[in-house]
Amino acid sequence: MRHGTVVVLLLGLMLAPVQAAAQTILKGPYLQTVTPTSIKIFWETDMATSASVYFGLASPDEATVADPQVGTVPEIVRKAGKVDVITPFGLEVLHLTDREPDAPNPHILGPRRFVQVQPHYAKPCIVRNPTKLSRGGHFADSDTLAMPDGLYLLHMKYCDAALYADTMNRRNATVSNIRASEGQRIMIGRHWFPEARKDDATFQGFQARPQVDGFDFSQHKAAMQASWQPRETTGFYQFDRPDPQEVYTLPERFFGIL
Repeated sequence: MRHGTVVVLLLGLMLAPVQAAAQTILKGPYLQTVTPTSIKIFWETDMATSASVYFGLASPDEATVADPQVGTVPEIVRKAGKVDVITPFGLEVLHLTDREPDAPNPHILGPRRFVQVQPHYAKPCIVRNPTKLSRGGHFADSDTLAMPDGLYLLHMKYCDAALYADTMNRRNATVSNIRASEGQRIMIGRHWFPEARKDDATFQGFQARPQVDGFDFSQHKAAMQASWQPRETTGFYQFDRPDPQEVYTLPERFFGIL
């Protein structure tokens, strides 16, 4: 019986031990020795093995999913090899209110079946070794862009018009309370203020966008690889971030995943 231990930076929410198919985990994984910047992960297997721990981070309105036709998230990550940073392809889940009357309950994907390419949310969110990430997690200091096929980061800010309005109402209330207690000097993005909201126009705009057939993003990925370069003198790397307007239909195999 063998014991595995890995110390990782405490950056995120997803821990995915990756082991060869022939080994079986007998105990764990479980966590010990938590510090503000690290944690130890232990597990026991039935035979000697080398192993890796991948961990990731995401915002509450983001989720990393795998195309069931390609595999699961751990399977795709394992097939990517020992790269330090993996960047899922970014997609924005849209609510086309004229075609999707049902609420996303209990699942999001199914009631919501339309997406658009969103390069800004192709984030380096699966990390194998200590890595420097930018604020917001949009950039990393890895000089390699590893973007395996079948791995997606779904951004769901616009996945439901009613939920969007409720979230923005609570956000606006928070800003109003800060304004009342601290005056007008608030260092925060303009999108937090109620005067910047155009809810109806936003969702109507999604309805008017052109729809394309298929679910092939190879050209977008090739453009990302071709434009991969240092981000000025920050130590991070980036690809160009255009704003594609085309809308794609999720294949039914994604329904119910999320």
